[in-house]
Amino acid sequence: RWSFCFDPVTNTLILNNGACMLEYDGQRLRRLKADASSTEAILWSGAIPGRLNPRSASILLALSKLRTQPPIGKYVVDFAGCIIVIGTNDGYGVASSAPGNNYLWPLAGETRVRDADNLIPTGGATLNDRLYVWTPTMIHESAPPDEKGLLNFRPVSHGIGFISHFAVCKVAIGGQQMLLGVNSDGLYAFSGIEPTAVIDRW
Repeated sequence: RWSFCFDPVTNTLILNNGACMLEYDGQRLRRLKADASSTEAILWSGAIPGRLNPRSASILLALSKLRTQPPIGKYVVDFAGCIIVIGTNDGYGVASSAPGNNYLWPLAGETRVRDADNLIPTGGATLNDRLYVWTPTMIHESAPPDEKGLLNFRPVSHGIGFISHFAVCKVAIGGQQMLLGVNSDGLYAFSGIEPTAVIDRW
């Protein structure tokens, strides 16, 4: 099952099936690659051209800070100019690309999201200027990545979450953007504060 998002920086569609990520530019579908050796990657890692000699030292510095392959996870969303992969490693990880470049993947740009029941995330979406990652029993919120590219999550809903990434959609209700999704108890609307039951019994 594929999840996907649109990267507004490169105008490509990013697709993920839990085993690999692909990008589609309207003509070609190809595997998404990570960059850890270009001049941009070396500059991002903090190297100053001409200060590190030979060039291999610059590449080693970039490799120490950047992934050589995009992270493998279950779901993908776009947020604040970054590509976010949810469900990396043991399922609890959330990894972010560098802002404005979906080919640079900082090793430090990964955090973990756990709920009180130790359940792994079952999906995520953006709403307004926040990223939300949920489990069946909790919803976590993060502001845009900080200066180090890190996402900082905090729980905003305890006891109610969504059961699936594919069972949540973004809708406008009364002029306000909301996430409308399925929980084991019913259908809930979430505006960023607390989920509200739309249909509370199946």
